[in-house]
Amino acid sequence: MEIATDRRVLTAAAVMCLLALCWQFATYNGFPTDHYFHVARAQQMLFGEWPVRDFVDPGAPLQYVVSASARWLVGGGAAPELLVVALGVAVGAAATVVCATWLARSV
Repeated sequence: MEIATDRRVLTAAAVMCLLALCWQFATYNGFPTDHYFHVARAQQMLFGEWPVRDFVDPGAPLQYVVSASARWLVGGGAAPELLVVALGVAVGAAATVVCATWLARSV
């Protein structure tokens, strides 16, 4: 790709990332009860416990670490989880734009 095309792709990806992020925040109406399964384990990690050593881990330690890190940086409540989920969706939307433009060879 040329430099001008790369800028167009990155601009399109950034716009889609921003739109997806805004959409996630605008349409947030709470998490389902199952969403807090990993949040409880992230809270345990913040209290100094470790997966497998101190509590049963069904196999999602990275999810606990991401959630615990967000809670450590932002604070308690639903805000850190919303931020993690919204950023995940937004980055996925931007990656989809980049991959689609690469496959289609057109913005």
